[in-house]
Amino acid sequence: MRWEFYIGPDHKVAEVLLRVDTHMTPYIKTVPLHASQTIVEENANGTTICLRIIINPELEMAVLSYGEHVEVLEQILWT
Repeated sequence: MRWEFYIGPDHKVAEVLLRVDTHMTPYIKTVPLHASQTIVEENANGTTICLRIIINPELEMAVLSYGEHVEVLEQILWT
């Protein structure tokens, strides 16, 4: 079964770039924050991931739950 839902004009999709440190990278790769998660870059300092998602309280709480292991680099809203 495929789920479909309405995204109204108040719901803007954003592209969010996050930097994940080397300690948390294996976990984030195994248990993605969202189905849209893609790896942008990996280096000795950690991994940069991109999410295409509607910003919501659940996402904010998930990111904050990783503490100093995850840093928000950029948020681009799509209109």
